Amino acid sequence: MAFDNSKIEVKEYLPSVWNDDSVMQGYMSMIKVGSIIFLFLSIRIHLFIYLHSYLFRDIHLNILFRKGELISLNEWQEKHSNWVGWGVSRLTKTSASVLSFVDLLS
Repeated sequence: MAFDNSKIEVKEYLPSVWNDDSVMQGYMSMIKVGSIIFLFLSIRIHLFIYLHSYLFRDIHLNILFRKGELISLNEWQEKHSNWVGWGVSRLTKTSASVLSFVDLLS
């Protein structure tokens, strides 16, 4: 028994021009290689590469925060507020002030 599709009502969602092969041949022709197209494609490729790296960084940082492997700056300063941290902070402040004084002399 063959299927009779003449009784089925078909709604046309696409424009009638889509059924005309001669018109659509111009619209759907092969993309020609050119400097403008190459520039456009290279910009799109760079966009997706950078977008992927930003998304990956954001997702990776969120995972590290959830695991507790990445802590905020205030927590890190509280954990490292011992005498070694104090000594390092004093040395860096001293060297920075000496460098600024040398800059004033020159």
